[in-house]
This record gives sequence, structure tokens and C-alpha cells, in this order.
Amino acid sequence: MANTEDMEKLTDGSEHDEIFAALLATAFDPEIVRCANAVQALADYDIPVVHRTAFIDFHHFITTPQPNYISAWRADPKAEQKWYRTHVNGILGDVRGALAAAHYHRGNLATIEDAVTQTINESDFATRMGNSTMGLGGTRKMDFEYQAFVLACRRALEYLAGALSSYFKTEAYNFRRLPKSISKKQPILVADAIAKAHARHVDKLAFVLADGRESTRNRIAHYEFVAAGVINLSRQGFVLVGGGENLSWHSSGDVRLQDALSTRLSQIHACVDDMIESFISAARIASSQD
Repeated sequence: MANTEDMEKLTDGSEHDEIFAALLATAFDPEIVRCANAVQALADYDIPVVHRTAFIDFHHFITTPQPNYISAWRADPKAEQKWYRTHVNGILGDVRGALAAAHYHRGNLATIEDAVTQTINESDFATRMGNSTMGLGGTRKMDFEYQAFVLACRRALEYLAGALSSYFKTEAYNFRRLPKSISKKQPILVADAIAKAHARHVDKLAFVLADGRESTRNRIAHYEFVAAGVINLSRQGFVLVGGGENLSWHSSGDVRLQDALSTRLSQIHACVDDMIESFISAARIASSQD
């Protein structure tokens, strides 16, 4: 016959099994799953699947197998709180989240732009315009989304700088100055790899990185209310002119802000992906030499 201690162990185990079974049943309850998915569809947003490779690669790098520097951080509560979280959540959470925000705002702009086009196409204004062109104001919704898009792009880069610099136990959240901030840090091969990747893209990102008023981001954040553009109507249709992207009018009427922002996003993703992948390659070599 089992003694009292053994009976308590059996009872505890049974209770744990019952709790686990109840939790499992709840998690897979069809109505709960349906409701949870519906809420997520309403409230959540992520970058397109095609742009997730670098983040998947980073997650694989820090887990399979876990590099020594990650293991050391996780063994020290203070290092885990400061460096591990900044490094890992910085890339997998902060950078990815800021990029998702940029996609979200670009999508909202596209919805507005397409709706305006549809409204115009369904009207008879084109036949009444003759050779005239009419400029309209009232683009605040588009302005708000455009400004939010630009700021999200800059945030993604600043978060990336902080996440990568934390590898060297350094706080450097200014993307423009990142190479200088880590230039003397060890292991030097990782710092060099990051700096070279940075150099391959920084000139293409002047709209968020240039000095002073040359940067659209700086104009929005510090100097002025930058518009998405001015609506121009003609018999060719609807176009946005000017604005933060300096859109120009063409007789074909095919200039779209959403296309200009898609190009911006491609440039941002190319930079982020290159920086992360270059870091992984160099850090893997450095870890093998520990």
C-alpha cells in the first residue's frame, strides 16, 4: 500500500493532469478558436510573408543552437533584462513591429487613393473638364497616414541600430551613426560586417536619414506639416502632385502615392534584411571562435 507521501504525489499529479486537460480543451474549443482568430484579424497586423525571412533566420540563429553570448546573458538576470531583451525583442518585436506599421499606413493610403479613383471613375466629371485641371485641398486623412508611414520607417531603423549595437553591450539608437558607435567594438569582424551593410543602403534612405530639412522625416518631426500631395483632377483622371514624395503630374494620370511608398518599403526592407543577415553571418563565425 502506498504511504501518505506517495498518495499526495499521485493526487498532485492527477490534479495537474486535470488542469492541463482543461486548458487543452479550452485552447482547442472550436468557438474559442474562432473568436480568438476573429479578434486577431481585427486587432493584429504583420509584415507580408515575403519579408519575414531575415526575422526567421535571426530566430533560428539565436536558438539552434543557442550562441554562447545568448546563453551568458540568459544566465545573468541583469544582462537578460538589459541586453538579451534589447537584442532579441529589438529585432523580432520592435523592428518587425515598426515595419508592420509602415505597411499598415501605406495600405491605408492605398485604400483612400483607390477609393478616390473609383469615385471619380463613377462620375461624369471627366467629360465636363475639357482641357482644365482642378486642384483640390482637403487631404488630411492621406497626410496623416503619409506622415505616420515616414516616421514608422525611421523608427524601424533606429530600433535596428539599438538591437544590433546591444550585441556589443552598447546603447546606440541612432542608425546614421551606428557604424561609428561600434567601430572599435569587439569582435571587430561583426562590427565591420554591420558597417559594410549599412554603407550599402544609407544613401538610398535619405528621405528618413538626411540631415536637417533634406530629410522628409525631419521636416515632419521638427519643422512642418508635410502633406501627402495635392489632388489634381483633369479629364485624364486623378493624381496627387507634390507632397513629401515630390510627385509630378503626367498626362497618363498613372502617378500614385502608394507606388512611391512601395518603393520606399522595398528600400527599407532591403536595408533591414541585409543588416540582419550580415550580422548573423559574422556573429556565427565569432561564436564558433569562442
